[in-house]
Parts: sequence; C-alpha cells; structure tokens
Amino acid sequence: MGVLDSINDNLIKSRILASFVDCEATSFNGHCTEIGFAQVWLGRPLTQSPATVAAHPDFPSIFIRSNSSLVRVDRWMDDYLKWDPAAEKITGISRAMVLEQGKPAQEVALWLNAELSGLTTYSDAKRHDSNWIDQVFKVAGLKRGFKISQVERLTLRCDIDKAEFRAHCDRQFDTLHGEEKPHRAEADAISWAHVFAKCWRDVAPKKWSLAKLFGF
Repeated sequence: MGVLDSINDNLIKSRILASFVDCEATSFNGHCTEIGFAQVWLGRPLTQSPATVAAHPDFPSIFIRSNSSLVRVDRWMDDYLKWDPAAEKITGISRAMVLEQGKPAQEVALWLNAELSGLTTYSDAKRHDSNWIDQVFKVAGLKRGFKISQVERLTLRCDIDKAEFRAHCDRQFDTLHGEEKPHRAEADAISWAHVFAKCWRDVAPKKWSLAKLFGF
C-alpha cells in the first residue's frame, strides 16, 4: 500500500462511526448461510465498493452503508441434520436459496476483509456470529482481518451512557425478535446501526468533540 492509499484508508475509517455484523445459519449449532454488515458513517460514504447507502431519516449528516451475501459451502449443503426447519422459518433462507444464490466461502471471506479490514465490528450475539464467520474463513483458508465485539462494548469506545444504551439495546432486541418477519443478516445489522445512530446523537455527552472522534 502506498502513502496516498494509506492516507485515504485512514480517512475512510475516520468517517465510520461504528460497524455492525450479523449472521444467519442452518441452526444454532449449524452452518453459516448468510453474513451481512452495516456501517454508520458521518457524511456520505467515500468508498465506491458495491453496497446500499441510505441517509438516516432523522439525522441528515449520518448515512448507513450495508451489504450481505449468502454463503454456499457444498459439503454443508448435505449436512441435513443441521438444517433445522425452525431456523429456516426464522430466516426465510432455504437450502434451495443457498444453492442458487450462495457464493463460495473464499469469495465471501475476501469480500468481508475488503469491507471490514482493520475495523472492530459489533454483534448482538458475538459468540454465535464469531463462530459462524470463522467457519467461513476456515473453509476459505484465510485469516479474518477484523475484530468482532459484543454490541454493549460500544459504550466503552464512544463514551455513550451505558445504562441508556443498554435500554436502547434491550428495546431493539425485543423489537427484532418479537417480529414475525424473517430475520435477514443485512436488515438486522441495519437495525443496530440505527440504534447506535440514535444513541450517538441523543445520548453521547457533549464533551465528545469532533477532535476526539477523529483522533486529531
């Protein structure tokens, strides 16, 4: 990486307020079927890689950038004992869908590293999501280039009031898991991005200046 590339990479990362990751799987102890991410950006995202970009409906300066991919590993397709019908009902992701639309593990792992390398991503179920993502990287023969942390740890990084953020998280978790619509990785990650955006604007102390945010 050249000097200009390094400067541009640091500029991009300084604009990302938080990144979230979510997975779907064949069962709790099964195989990963889908991985999605969502990033909260201050200002319009600089990167041109394919993704959905949407302005936050309440905060004009904040944008949500997101994407997802189904994962197809052929030897997982025939592991019928781990294809739980209850999980398929929750996610809406069938074996046929993965066979038709899923991408190889190496392609998914390379894509995730390209999007998230050097970042800490947050999950509302770190133990499960880390396990499923690491499954994909193991099959791909690649090393994961980003960290995964439990979503509550954002309170340490951002000086957000822990009790208030926990209350937001509890409400969001109840909302997500109380809905009848299928859970999809990108949509769930976007939901957490919106929770963070609300907390960042409404809860973060006034002492958190732009200088602190960008590390200047």
